Amino acid sequence: MPPTPAEAAELELETDYCPVDSDHDEPITYKSVDSVAGQHPHSTLRVTLVQLLIALGTSLSMLSPGMALGFSAVALPTLDELGIPGKVEPFDENTASWFASISNIATPVGCLASAWTLERLGRKWTLVLLNVPCVLGWVLLASAGSLWQLFAGRVGTGLAVGLASAVTNVYMAEVVQPHMRGLLLCWNSISIALGILIVYVLGSAFPWQVAAWSGAAAATVALLVSLALPESPAWLVGRGRRSQAERSLAALRGGAGPNVRVEFDELLRAQQGKPDSQGWRNLSKALRTPQFWKPLLILNVFFFFQQASGVYVVIFYAVDVVQEAGVTMDKYLATVLIGVARLVATAGVSVAMSRCGRRPLAIVSGLGMAACMLALAGHLQFAEGAASWVPATAVLGYILTSTLGLLTLPWVMVGELFPADLRGVGGGLTTCNAYLIGFVVLKAYPAMRHALSAAGLFLVYGLVALLSAAFTLLWLPETAGKTLAQVEQNFARRRATPRPPLAI
Repeated sequence: MPPTPAEAAELELETDYCPVDSDHDEPITYKSVDSVAGQHPHSTLRVTLVQLLIALGTSLSMLSPGMALGFSAVALPTLDELGIPGKVEPFDENTASWFASISNIATPVGCLASAWTLERLGRKWTLVLLNVPCVLGWVLLASAGSLWQLFAGRVGTGLAVGLASAVTNVYMAEVVQPHMRGLLLCWNSISIALGILIVYVLGSAFPWQVAAWSGAAAATVALLVSLALPESPAWLVGRGRRSQAERSLAALRGGAGPNVRVEFDELLRAQQGKPDSQGWRNLSKALRTPQFWKPLLILNVFFFFQQASGVYVVIFYAVDVVQEAGVTMDKYLATVLIGVARLVATAGVSVAMSRCGRRPLAIVSGLGMAACMLALAGHLQFAEGAASWVPATAVLGYILTSTLGLLTLPWVMVGELFPADLRGVGGGLTTCNAYLIGFVVLKAYPAMRHALSAAGLFLVYGLVALLSAAFTLLWLPETAGKTLAQVEQNFARRRATPRPPLAI
C-alpha cells in the first residue's frame, strides 16, 4: 500500500537531505546532526529557554543607548546651574538645546551606517560594532572638562543609538520563532526603558558623571556578550553560506533535529526565486518592489507620528516638562517615577502584544496620549492651580499610553515589515529619517514652548497623537502571529488582504 500523506511527510524528514553549500565543494551530510539530535531530543522548553537567553543577550546592547537617551534630562539641570565642569561660564539655553539634541544629529549617521553594516558585515557584527562608539562616548562624557568633550561624547553615544536602532530588532525578528516574536521584540524596548530609568535614578542621587561611567560599563558588557551570539540564519542563507546558517539555526533552537531541518528548509524556500539584491543595479530593482516601498512608506509615516507627538521630548527634557506641566512634587522624584512608569508599561506591552496584536495597541495608545495631552493643555490654559493632581495624572497617563504603542511599536515593526534581503537597508533608512525628525522636534522644543506656551505645545502633541490613531486604523498592517515570509507575501499582493477585526 502506498504511504499516507502523513507517513510520506515523516519519511521525507527522515531522508538524508544534502544541499550543496557554497562555502564547500562537498554536500552537507546530516549524520552528525542526527546523532546530536538523538543525544539531545528537541524540547519545546529547551528551545524557549535558548531563545530567551538570545533575546536577553541582544537586548543588552540597547541598555547603554537607552541610558544615552535619558542622560540629557539629568545632566542639563546641573550644567544650567554650574556650567561646564572646571569652567565658570554657565550653559545658556541655546547651548543646552544643542547638548540635548546633538546626539540626534549623529544618530541618523549611525542609522545609515547600519544599513551598510547589517548587509555587509552581518547582524552579529553590527551588534558588536555599535558598542564601540558607545563606550568611547560615555568615557568622553564622564571625563569631560570642556564643551567639545561634552558634545563629542553625545555624538559618540548618538552614533551608537543609531547603529542599535535597526539591528537589535532586525536580529531579534530573524532569530526567534513567530509565536514568541512579539514578546521578545519588546525586550529591546524594555532594555531602553530600563536604561532611561537607571540614568534617571543615578542622576538624581549622584553627580551625572557616575551615570556616564555606568553607561560605559554597560556598553562594555554588551560588547562582550554580543561576541558570543550566533549570526542570523536568514542573513547567512542570503549570502549562500548554508552550512553556517544551519549550524546557527541549530544553536538558536537548542540543538539540531527534525524541526530545525524543517525550519531551515523553509528559509531556503523563502530565498529561492528572489532577485539577488547585491550590486547597485540589482538593489535599485529590489527597492522598487512593493515588498519594500510599501513598508517603507508605512513605517516612515508611523515614525513621524511617534516623533511629532512629543514622546522623546518627555524623555530628553523630562525635568523641564515636569516643571512646565505644573507638577508640584520634586522634579527629580517625578522624573524617576516617569522612568518607572515607562519600564512597567513596556514590560506589560511585551505580554499584551502577543495577545492583542499591534494595531489595537497602537490605536489605544494614540487615543490615550491625545486625551492626556488635551486634558493637560486645557488645565494649563483654563484651570491652572485649580486641581494639582491633574498635571501629574495627565503626564503619567501620557507616559503609560505612549509606551503602550506609539513609543515601542514602530521599532518592533522595523524588524517585521521589510523583506529579509532588504531588512538592513529598509531599517537603516527608516530609523535615519525617524531621528532626523526627532532632532527637529527636540531642537524646536524651547522655541515652540516660548511661541505657543506650554498649553499650546501640549495641544499640538495631543492632536498629532489623535492623527496617529486614525493612521493606524486605516493603514497599519497586523503582523502578530505571522511569519516574516507571510508578512512579505502580503505586501507583494496587488490587493491587500482584509484587516482582521480589532479585538481590544
